[in-house]
Amino acid sequence: MSGDAANLPNFPMTERKKFGKFTTSPIVVIVAGGTGGHLYPGIAAARALVKLGTGWEAVFIVRKGDLGKALLEREGFRVFELSGQGWPRRVSLKMFTFPYKVIAGLCEAWVVLGRLKPQGVMGMGGYLSFPVLISACLRRIPTLIHEQNVFPGLANRLMGRWVRSIAVSFPESKVNFPTGKAWLSGLPVRPEIGRLSQEEGWEHFKLARDRLTVLVFGGSQGARRINEAVAGAWPLLSERTRGLQVLHVTGERDYSEMKERYRTLSVQAAVMPYCHEMAAALAAADWVICRAGASTVAELLMAQKPALLVPFPFASENHQFYNANVLVSQGAAEQIKDEELTPATIAESLRRMMRDPGHLRQMRDQLAALAKEAPHGEAARRLADYITRMS
Repeated sequence: MSGDAANLPNFPMTERKKFGKFTTSPIVVIVAGGTGGHLYPGIAAARALVKLGTGWEAVFIVRKGDLGKALLEREGFRVFELSGQGWPRRVSLKMFTFPYKVIAGLCEAWVVLGRLKPQGVMGMGGYLSFPVLISACLRRIPTLIHEQNVFPGLANRLMGRWVRSIAVSFPESKVNFPTGKAWLSGLPVRPEIGRLSQEEGWEHFKLARDRLTVLVFGGSQGARRINEAVAGAWPLLSERTRGLQVLHVTGERDYSEMKERYRTLSVQAAVMPYCHEMAAALAAADWVICRAGASTVAELLMAQKPALLVPFPFASENHQFYNANVLVSQGAAEQIKDEELTPATIAESLRRMMRDPGHLRQMRDQLAALAKEAPHGEAARRLADYITRMS
């Protein structure tokens, strides 16, 4: 494996003051937040690090005001907040404040790393990784970045030249980084994904066992275009809805409207604003309609669930298109452009699924073959093991 941790030099353990006492417990700083796609893989890696039982502590750095701070504190992690601002992609006043925010973030990161004296720093992508990783490099602290998407974000592409090692979720990402630095870790997914039977999924949501189950979701915030297109598709299916049932996760914003619309439809549906039991939801599904975030693609693969993927067109670097192509190129999923998403195209997708169950079986078989080679189930442990050997 290129970039192997065994090649990293040993750094002496340093005493640190923690809660008024000195401790020799090694610390890794994880820079995450901004989106769940950055935060949740970081949490998974931190949990795996704790499970190793080697005394390591994971400390998180997030942007000031990041909603992920409360979640991290509930998980029991120490959290530091830094100033930060992403590069403005349109002309606005933020173009003038950006340099000052970067300088403030660099200064704050320098101070925090000086206090913590970590054995390593792992950046999960996003603009806040930049000042923290730069400060770590200047302090000669071993550095690692983890790239969730197939096509890397700007921060990781820039930092790839300077960090010690680069962990990628998909093998297709390696070509975007300096030769010899990138290695395949996989993307940490929730350990329960793929562990439940379909019967357990049906039972969890009180779904019928004699209908094809369609799972619809658009990420933690929902996706209005997907919600509207799917809700508008059911009247076009007429009598065919008798053989279907839907588990629709709408997001908080659209929940009340979608709940009311489903009252007037003939399809059997379970509608919810947010789903905390995605492992059960995926287990219940025969067909999934969703966006193509990196974590979603990895979880579909591990759960072996065929899907119609609708990449979010405004994602930075159009990374969801490249994520979706990991499955689509292998015949393990279908893809439709956001601008082509209508009730009619959704209805046609559902008709194809119902009249050609063999196509679903073929996709499931292809997903099963891909899952055997995919490293996502072991990704958190791999990252945790790597971290322990950084110093």
